[in-house]
Amino acid sequence: MKRSYPPSRSVVDAAGQRWRMCAGVAILNSAGNLLVGERLKIPGAWNCPQGGVDEGETVGSAAEREVYEEVGLRAGVHIRAIAEMTEEAVRYQAGGWLKKEGYAGQQLHWVLFRCTHAGGDADPSAMVDLSGLGGEAAEFN
Repeated sequence: MKRSYPPSRSVVDAAGQRWRMCAGVAILNSAGNLLVGERLKIPGAWNCPQGGVDEGETVGSAAEREVYEEVGLRAGVHIRAIAEMTEEAVRYQAGGWLKKEGYAGQQLHWVLFRCTHAGGDADPSAMVDLSGLGGEAAEFN
């Protein structure tokens, strides 16, 4: 059964192209190691958690939701936000379902989190739950 998603916020550039607004999540431990995962459906593709900013959400709240859904870490329990890239964004063109929905691609707004579990020294990869939470399918292995 195909899951129905709430509409993502979007932005339209000066050329009239529509971009899906997304929150990208970078999670670091105290050693500066970045948590990345290999996509289940695309072997060899490594990503940080990320996903659409739903209508009514801020980039920060979308980042917290996505990191819980995709890797099972909770803000205030395992991680805390330390920086948010609100003014600058990274755009990339994408095809597939995004193109079918009328998007030129995605516009990522990054949020940086620090691991807070065990004083920040914990390995975030040891705490993740990759089963897919909040009604989402698993995305990483």
